[in-house]
Amino acid sequence: MTSNAPIGVSAFGISWTRTYGGSDHDEAHAVSVTPSGHYVVAGYTESFGLWHRNAYLLRINANGDAGWAIVATTGRTETARDIIVSADGYVFVGNAAMSDFPFSNDVYLGFIDQAGRLNSYHLLGSRSDHYGFALVEGPYKSVIIAGRCSRARPLGNGYYTFDDQVLLLKTDAMGSMLWHERD
Repeated sequence: MTSNAPIGVSAFGISWTRTYGGSDHDEAHAVSVTPSGHYVVAGYTESFGLWHRNAYLLRINANGDAGWAIVATTGRTETARDIIVSADGYVFVGNAAMSDFPFSNDVYLGFIDQAGRLNSYHLLGSRSDHYGFALVEGPYKSVIIAGRCSRARPLGNGYYTFDDQVLLLKTDAMGSMLWHERD
């Protein structure tokens, strides 16, 4: 019998369900399929790591069994929001913030090898809040990131309003910024 059902779902319903994480709050924000049929998941954990919230990435097989799981911390509060499969491993994007400081979010770009080790990461931003929500691999292993830039505008009497703009970033294969554009 052939089925056009999505991977992991049978023609008659769900073929498996699993939960991952620990005893505290953990979330998944994105999933990608590898050429070998495994899944890589990006999100955050409050169960593991050094800080209140850390980027959490895991790889699972087609049956839902966990392969590796890593907590990718920068020493800030992080969330991973998207992950893609690249020729060299995996690339994820999200945001990292100094939780005690307002307007301190930076785009968090990380590179993971096939074994699940964090090879490198980059914090991309300035004095405004920068969030990375999605990414694609471009020509020559470049990375294009879509997100948001929030700028605080004082209203007086200690009150602020925020101007949110579309943010696009392009990095080279090593994570160095090539260009950025705000709508």
